[in-house]
Amino acid sequence: MRSLLRLLLALILLLAATDTSFALRSNSPGRAQPVADTRVQIAQLPIPTIPIPTIPIPIGSTTTTPVATTTTTTGPSSTTTTTTSATTTTVGTCAPIVPSAAIPNTYRLNGTSGEKRCTTNSAANRFGTCNTDAECGGTVGACLQLPWVTADGQVMPFPTGVQTTFTVTAGSFPTCEHSACVPCGNPHASCAGVPGCEVAGNPNGCVPRGTQGCCDQPAFIVPTFFVNILGGLCSRVDQIDCGVGVVNTSNPQTGDNDVIKMADTSDPGADCCYNGHPASECLGGVNMNDDPPPALCTPTGAGNDFKGKIVRTLGNNSPDANGVQFRLSTPELSTTWTDSQSPQGTCADGSTYDDGELLVSQLVLKAEPTSAGASGSFVDMNGDGCRRAGSGFIAPTNPDTDGPITVPGGAAGPLRPQSYDGTVGPVTGAVSEVFSGPNSPIRDIGFVAITPNTPAVVVPAVTCSCTPVAGCPE
Repeated sequence: MRSLLRLLLALILLLAATDTSFALRSNSPGRAQPVADTRVQIAQLPIPTIPIPTIPIPIGSTTTTPVATTTTTTGPSSTTTTTTSATTTTVGTCAPIVPSAAIPNTYRLNGTSGEKRCTTNSAANRFGTCNTDAECGGTVGACLQLPWVTADGQVMPFPTGVQTTFTVTAGSFPTCEHSACVPCGNPHASCAGVPGCEVAGNPNGCVPRGTQGCCDQPAFIVPTFFVNILGGLCSRVDQIDCGVGVVNTSNPQTGDNDVIKMADTSDPGADCCYNGHPASECLGGVNMNDDPPPALCTPTGAGNDFKGKIVRTLGNNSPDANGVQFRLSTPELSTTWTDSQSPQGTCADGSTYDDGELLVSQLVLKAEPTSAGASGSFVDMNGDGCRRAGSGFIAPTNPDTDGPITVPGGAAGPLRPQSYDGTVGPVTGAVSEVFSGPNSPIRDIGFVAITPNTPAVVVPAVTCSCTPVAGCPE
């Protein structure tokens, strides 16, 4: 108890002495200025640890974390605190196509049904959502559930069982554009779907490419479907060569996968470019100036052959909508005929075009479905005043039949990418032109195809390599 009292007394005396020493400071002239003794023993205490909250680090980001350090100097007593920074860089990775699966893989897109959209020939609200034909400008049959295809104003519901199998390479960050390949096998194998084109002498009038066979291991499969014109027809699509494309998984999306195709029915000659055009536009890189004399701009003139020129442009100078974007080009042979084996008003599953059946039309398509956006038009590239000799996208008398016909992507829809989390599948669309030649009454036409898909899935590995060869008209 005595010790405690002595300690309290000592503290009181010390406080009193300190107060007195600072009280003696004065600014009065002529007086001495006593100064308190500032020599203080600095205690070496540990610096408290400040917890730093954890925050998500974006892909490919750099983070800087402040770190405090303390330096003590003796003599005139001082303490200096210096803050330094530690920088950590996270290596970027591309978003997966299928969550938890490596990007280099073999995938499949499976077609499905979608919402109702106004078709290409709608008087209003083209490609917009609808519930009735009234919302499509009153055009009869224009409000149709996806998927569907239109060509020269004819509207055809498309089968939902479409399958596209493709292989994908690794690609690299930050573009995350992964090359894709659509397998084919032998592109000139016997074409089981159109045996009527394999008859010697081609008496059934198939287009030249239609007589050369099809892929024996097609990765693009379209079930036969019914076309409700001329009393009912059958139609099928067969793959005739390997395909290429890309899948872009950048997040946010930086790719630009809109596909734009412009066509001119005028014959550009063997070099596939018009006289006076840059050599870079010509096959072989040389302008041969070999354009034949212009034909009459009629179905029996310029429209009576398979010749012409189609210029493909990729991108619209605007990044695509966020999500996994798909763009796949697959050469196809479209055959439409009267099928003698199907009941009237139907097209039986697996129907084939056989010898003796009436061939209505056969088209070689180089469709390039994309989830970003697609556009097509007929334009006069060589200044001869002729750009189309046929029905175009809608009908010869329709002012919009030359286009441009644009199927938008993103928020405007109907095209859209797959969601990054793999819960929402893509909707792809293709817009292009065809010079159908003498075997088809519709001659130069434009077609539009819109197909919803379920999210991509990983399937057993398939080997694929493809080197497209430039041709004409495209």
